[in-house]
Amino acid sequence: MPSAAVRTDLSDSHDVSVSRDYLTKLSDKVGESVKSAESFIKYEDPKDLNKDEIKTIPVSLGGTALLL
Repeated sequence: MPSAAVRTDLSDSHDVSVSRDYLTKLSDKVGESVKSAESFIKYEDPKDLNKDEIKTIPVSLGGTALLL
């Protein structure tokens, strides 16, 4: 989400006010963390996986899940 949309969501959902600059810097830091962890991530494609049945892919970092 763009930082303006995140700001609005945080304000509407949690009554939290943050700057767009803060959100951009936070996003950059999260990206750096994910990028540095990539070398430790092992990906395997199970042989019996039916890829036509996949609807979402959960991604988690520090307990926060994103659905792709």
